[in-house]
Amino acid sequence: MLQTIRDRSQGIIVGVIVFLICVTFALFGVQEFVTDSQRVVVATVNGDDIELEQYQDAFRRYRDQLRAALGEAFNDRDWTTQQAKEEALDQVVNEQVLKRFVDDSLIVISDDQVAQAITSEAGFQQDGRFSRELYDRYLRISGTSEIGLEERVRGDLAMSQLRNGTAASEFITRSEAIALQQLRLQTRDIGYAVIPATAIDDVIPSAEEIDAYYEDHREEFRIQEKAELEYLELSVDNLIASVEVDEQQIQAWYDENKAAYNIPEERNVNHILVRVEQDASEDEVLAKLVEIGTIRARALEGEDFEALASELSEDVGTKADGGETGYFPRGVMAPEFEQAAFELSDEQVSEVVRTEFGFHLLKLRGIKDGSIKPFEDVKTEVENALKRSLADDLYYEWAERFAELVYEFPDSLQSAAETLGLEAQTTLALTEKQISEQFSEKVGAVAFSAEVLIERLNSEPIEISTSELVAVRVVEHQPSRIPQPSEIADEISSRLRAELREQRAAEQGQALIDRLLEGTAVEALVSEQDLDWKFVEGASRESTDVNRAVLRKAFAAPPRTDGYEYLGLSLGTGDYAVVQVGNVREPDEIAIIQAEIDELKRMLQRLRFPNAWIEFVAAARDSAAVEEFPSRL
Repeated sequence: MLQTIRDRSQGIIVGVIVFLICVTFALFGVQEFVTDSQRVVVATVNGDDIELEQYQDAFRRYRDQLRAALGEAFNDRDWTTQQAKEEALDQVVNEQVLKRFVDDSLIVISDDQVAQAITSEAGFQQDGRFSRELYDRYLRISGTSEIGLEERVRGDLAMSQLRNGTAASEFITRSEAIALQQLRLQTRDIGYAVIPATAIDDVIPSAEEIDAYYEDHREEFRIQEKAELEYLELSVDNLIASVEVDEQQIQAWYDENKAAYNIPEERNVNHILVRVEQDASEDEVLAKLVEIGTIRARALEGEDFEALASELSEDVGTKADGGETGYFPRGVMAPEFEQAAFELSDEQVSEVVRTEFGFHLLKLRGIKDGSIKPFEDVKTEVENALKRSLADDLYYEWAERFAELVYEFPDSLQSAAETLGLEAQTTLALTEKQISEQFSEKVGAVAFSAEVLIERLNSEPIEISTSELVAVRVVEHQPSRIPQPSEIADEISSRLRAELREQRAAEQGQALIDRLLEGTAVEALVSEQDLDWKFVEGASRESTDVNRAVLRKAFAAPPRTDGYEYLGLSLGTGDYAVVQVGNVREPDEIAIIQAEIDELKRMLQRLRFPNAWIEFVAAARDSAAVEEFPSRL
């Protein structure tokens, strides 16, 4: 058969095949074949592909946003897990679904709106004005085109408009708010006594009981498998100690990076605030605007601004000091307030400024000019920054060599350690969870893989964070096992005794409840049983005079306006509480202040909106054709 194929491949058939191939390349180009083979699709939404590159860009954006928000609390390791990657993929898919929804809903964002959003972005502001230089620098650093950024901002504004529309659809009725406020302000009379398990006579379990308990709870005593690891770590932090710099290098770094050691200009103003709720009506806003305008006119006519602030400002924090804020740099105050403050000249009174808090008037009190910190004051800081920069460079140089050595000597980490001047370290015997907590979930999984655990080979170099690599190998393995009863006899006995005491405390408590339900007076039982009975009349949901668990149980009971209900409750300590609850009282509708109702409606609306948005996104996604391929991440 093979010979027949070879013989026939010399003739016209091959000519036709070659011709067709040539035509295909001529029409579509070699690049189409190369590009198509490199495309990795990680999800599809309504037939539109989401490619790996698009997902990776979004993943980096989410991570950077969270890093900026959390600061030092941000942990790079949290972003190395498969779960984090899949959650990010879900977010990308949701964005694609919502983008289609926005397009179908004909939500339009004008060029003027996009321009306004970009020019007012704090990161592009310098001295209170839009800086083209900062804008261009961001585009260069982020690798984003001007058109690309504008389209992203347009999409964000459209999404914000959609979210606001969803929020506006949520409303709370007056009757709902009143009913909830009545529940919040409800009071109940609560009496209770706690029967401590420790007061029950000690019980000594028999050998038969211990054996039976062991057989019934064998899996609870299982010891998880553990591995003792040898590991080699390459990190920027470790490399910093090996970096040496001289005075000349430190001075040069300072000269090149003076902007990093800038002391920003600070301003101190006196201000007057007239509060305006964000959801105030037009009439309310107009009335407040007239009020602040009148105050401004008095200030311009020569009245003392500080005296006006002390008398009329509604900012409790500064009113007593004549409205003085103290010195502050940019980026601290509300953007509108800050812009006005940094545009004022000495003793000038500002125009009326509106922020989320209301209307403000500002008067400049003082300026601390910006400056550059002297070299001698920041020499140590500069030296540390230089060393970290050099260590970063060294890390990326060594990372490749680190990987090569780990692979080149697969059954030992010592060669890599000696070559790179690192020290191999060992752990105690740890479970997979403990290894994950010390390093990362990926290290925990790799440590118990067949290649590393059974063959005792080095793991692949694993990226713990953007500045840390680790490779591990198993030194010793302790398989999972269930210990023999003799090994854990004391633990079994202790558990069994605690359970029996808890059981007997509950039995004793339930017997008391039965007698109370039969009509025995509380006073008689208290005297007879020598109980420490506590009674709180008119307890609220926030009462601190009642045990928290008892309080929750009492308010979960069906309300009774006459007589008492008796309940039993096992406490987390093993103790048992006997609870008396009754005389439920609620304020009538007239007693509830309108301001409380309005505030409760606003609070409920704020609480409901996140869930409403989540439900909206889920519904939009359910209506779309979505397919994800998490294994390709």
